[in-house]
Amino acid sequence: MKRGIWWALADNDDVLIGACGFNDWHHEYRRIDMGYWLLPDYWRRGLLQQALPCILRHALQAMGVHRIHLDIEPENVASWRLAEKLGFSREGTLRDVEYKDGRYLSLHQYSLLGSDQAALALFAN
Repeated sequence: MKRGIWWALADNDDVLIGACGFNDWHHEYRRIDMGYWLLPDYWRRGLLQQALPCILRHALQAMGVHRIHLDIEPENVASWRLAEKLGFSREGTLRDVEYKDGRYLSLHQYSLLGSDQAALALFAN
């Protein structure tokens, strides 16, 4: 059974500059985890704000997903602002949930439901 799907983001010369996609697809619960990243030279250009609505529509429509989940480090303000701009709701923070580079990391938890106004608006355009 398929567990996820990712797309590469490339510049005009077809050089990889980032990626976005889905992991841990739970078909029976119609939920999936989303992730994305960009090389620092491409930050703050609106590239993910342009790409993510396309993959969100794909998950909600073609994949039949109802719940899309995101984990974001609290220090990554640009990322959680992007999630909120796309209509994700912050559900809370898991404190010290991961250990990376010699320190514990907390993660903000975000979700977008297929029934949320922001999700429905993805299909209005």
